[in-house]
Amino acid sequence: MLREARRRARQYLPRVPEEDDALGWLALLRHHGAPTRLLDFSKSFYVAVWFATESADGDAAVWAVDLQRLRDAAAARLAERDPAFADLAPEGWAVAKAVLGRRDLGAGVVAVEPFHLDERLAAQQGMFLVSLDPTRSFVDNLASTFGVERLAFDEQPRAFSSSADLGDALQASIVEVVLPRALHRPAREDLWRMNLTAASFFPGMDGFARSLLYYVGLHQPGEEWEKPQAAAPGDERE
Repeated sequence: MLREARRRARQYLPRVPEEDDALGWLALLRHHGAPTRLLDFSKSFYVAVWFATESADGDAAVWAVDLQRLRDAAAARLAERDPAFADLAPEGWAVAKAVLGRRDLGAGVVAVEPFHLDERLAAQQGMFLVSLDPTRSFVDNLASTFGVERLAFDEQPRAFSSSADLGDALQASIVEVVLPRALHRPAREDLWRMNLTAASFFPGMDGFARSLLYYVGLHQPGEEWEKPQAAAPGDERE
């Protein structure tokens, strides 16, 4: 896939990553819809909420991962597999260069980000989590990183009514934040007021076109358009 991308991408883009920048190429392909092992994450909770609720037709969720704990666990796991990883620079692009293409590292997840950020990645405060074993699911790889067989969340979500309730969650390496469907519209309206829209996250005509529905009433996926109220006799309003 990378070979074909390197051969043909210049037909469509004026600028492309360097030939040996595998992560840059994979990030580019990921943003344009190609299948890769890169899973999009954002350093902003608000950005994550926008993507989680954009096209959800039911409850949605955001997975929050403690980045430092992930990096520490991944570094320890990689060093066990190959002592050379003990001296690996911590930057995401250095990690990507060392692990992409390897198939002998076992299951796990590493956090990576390209050295050169394109408009979309910068606007979304984006980065990627990458599975080391492409034959297993991302969830299985993530569980292996933290040395557990499977990720176990409470069957029933816990309600948080104040900041004091966040203590237990902040002790966890991974938290699933459930976003009930009833909260999606007010959340999206708040995000709109923060200027967090498709036009912000996808610079250019694509993002503008995706954002048009907000301009005509903050319409949400799965909702019916509001029916106009009948005008009173003599009311000239349209």
